[in-house]
Amino acid sequence: MAQQEVFRARRMVEAFRLGIVPSDCTDDWIFGRETEIKRLLAWLRNEAEPSLLLVGAYGSGKTHLVHYTFWRALRQGYAAAYVEMDPNESPFHRPKRVYSRIVYSFRFPIKGSQQPGRFRDFLAGALSQGLLRDHACFRHLRSYALSSAERELLWEWIEGAESAARPSEGASPGTSSGSWTSLGFPPVPALYDHQTAANIYCYLLSGLGAAAIQAFGLRGLVVLFDEAETLWSGSGYQSARASNFFSALVETAKDNPRLLLDPEAAGYTYARNAPSIPFLYQAHSGLKLLFAFTEVQASMPQLHLDRLSDAALESMFDNIGRLYEQAYGFRASQADVERARRLVTRHSGRTRLFVKGCVEALDLLRCNAAALAR
Repeated sequence: MAQQEVFRARRMVEAFRLGIVPSDCTDDWIFGRETEIKRLLAWLRNEAEPSLLLVGAYGSGKTHLVHYTFWRALRQGYAAAYVEMDPNESPFHRPKRVYSRIVYSFRFPIKGSQQPGRFRDFLAGALSQGLLRDHACFRHLRSYALSSAERELLWEWIEGAESAARPSEGASPGTSSGSWTSLGFPPVPALYDHQTAANIYCYLLSGLGAAAIQAFGLRGLVVLFDEAETLWSGSGYQSARASNFFSALVETAKDNPRLLLDPEAAGYTYARNAPSIPFLYQAHSGLKLLFAFTEVQASMPQLHLDRLSDAALESMFDNIGRLYEQAYGFRASQADVERARRLVTRHSGRTRLFVKGCVEALDLLRCNAAALAR
């Protein structure tokens, strides 16, 4: 067997040991989810359904399906971004942090290339075509006579990097922040880290969705939120601000015309320091949003994940066993495999735990065989 195949097998087995699947192998490791995949693909095709809730218990395979949807979205002609919601690092009540994670994972398909492009390539390409010239934020990425350090500072600003300077609205270059020098372009608006700044980041995301369609002929931008139940974490004030951002995102994806107006007329909390920035950039946002929840009560379209069938679990065990053999050259007796498979399948309340259990069972069989051979 080629060394490359052995390495790939070991990489996958080690990921299974943690209960996860390598993101570039999701297509090959979907078992018993034919109905759910059909629903997700129909959602990607349906422009009239901008948002979807993926609901399932912890360990049921939501993250795996989210990653699967990310790569399928790219292949179906969308730009895509993924963010794992974290109550400390990227909670819904801190819109700027959520936006920065979206920027970091942002990918889009490039014709003639097997590798997707990233955020900076995307914006540069859109601006080079004369698009986003009326966007209050993205237009400042146009070509200026800047040094590489000044250009990097500007990119960090638009990417929402925590270390980037955040100048005050309307401040003059060189006076808005100690680290902003006279860059030779008009003052840039501040990207606030305030919990109320939902309008700024809905506006930025809807700008990206519109540019995906207009600049690259894509179908839009799919944003996937994993662990979205963190929406309800935090204090009462934080939870209210999180719900505000969540609701504003959903309405932005719906192209609610009210969001094109002054943000005060939109009906959502917004950044009072940025009253000129609406929630929605253009009439069509080009956004599709998938939120993965453990449980949720909402009237939005939902896809529920049930427990995998025993047949699907057995097929998964057999496939993990074949990879394990490729990785370590170990094949257990058929009787031992059958016993291990029945044991693991019997205690398979969660898909993630089942995958981990498969590898642990095979580890025990291999160690036992090694001990007997001494």
